[in-house]
Amino acid sequence: MGELAMALQQMLVMMVIIAMGFAATKFGLLDDSLLARLTRLLVSMTLPCMILGSANTLTGASGEIQLAWTCGLAVLLMALSILGTFVFNILFRVPKGERFLYLFMSVCTNMGFIGISVASAIYGEAAVFSASIFVLVSNVSIFSVGFMFLDIGRADGTSLRPKSLADVLKVLRSLLNPATVSCMLTVLVFACGLGFPPFVQSVLTTVGGITAPLAMMLVGVIIAGIRPAEAVRDWRVYAFIAFRQIVVPVIAILVLRPLGPDPTALRVFVIMAAMPVGSMAPMLTAQFSHDATLVAKATVLSTVFSLAIVPALLAIITMGT
Repeated sequence: MGELAMALQQMLVMMVIIAMGFAATKFGLLDDSLLARLTRLLVSMTLPCMILGSANTLTGASGEIQLAWTCGLAVLLMALSILGTFVFNILFRVPKGERFLYLFMSVCTNMGFIGISVASAIYGEAAVFSASIFVLVSNVSIFSVGFMFLDIGRADGTSLRPKSLADVLKVLRSLLNPATVSCMLTVLVFACGLGFPPFVQSVLTTVGGITAPLAMMLVGVIIAGIRPAEAVRDWRVYAFIAFRQIVVPVIAILVLRPLGPDPTALRVFVIMAAMPVGSMAPMLTAQFSHDATLVAKATVLSTVFSLAIVPALLAIITMGT
């Protein structure tokens, strides 16, 4: 229970930081323009530093085992999210015109922005390494399977699939963002048995340490922009959150636990499974000429509920150990 108490304490700390971001927004210290700039700073600089700084935390056979389990669990999570959403669409009789949106939301989650920060705050740098693998798999899924779902759902029958080498290169450039590149470099550094000099490691750790509190404060800014009357109307969004962020992870935990997975990989799996719909999901949905209202609602509500879902799922795996 010591581990659970520590996890709950760290979640409480993050909630306080989120509340500070919320209050700062209400008092005019933060706003949407600052949110956009600070988000770019986070994803382009502090998050890559955090990921790269985690490369020195794993060594030897234990690191190889953690890497193997993490890769498998990351792929499994994407597969379960998609399969679970297909089942959700059937069970809850989701209108045909909305099914592809729920499928897209199942792969476009906030692993990079919030997931790594939560994993780092609760379990430290060793968890950041595993979390970066999940982010890598997630990014590939978003720009491949996720875009396919959005493309299939286009009402005008047109397609935005790559039709030329230039289109393919454009997709690849989108995929090679700072977080993805830093994830690949981290795996390469570990696989080659390399390490950063102490000075470089200190810089990476110090700058990367900004990521978690900054991300939580920006979540507070996002929550401050919620209009409750608009966010609470669609009951299927609540069902989707419960199904994808609670039911599917719990079933996965019950199946995986007897297999004896790497403890850190399993804990990161749970954190990533509970992550909300990604903050960039509404923007990407609009780029494919879809109404992003439903996705925006799901983004906000799933972000709020994840604050309770993450500690609840961690309690389940902790009490079983």
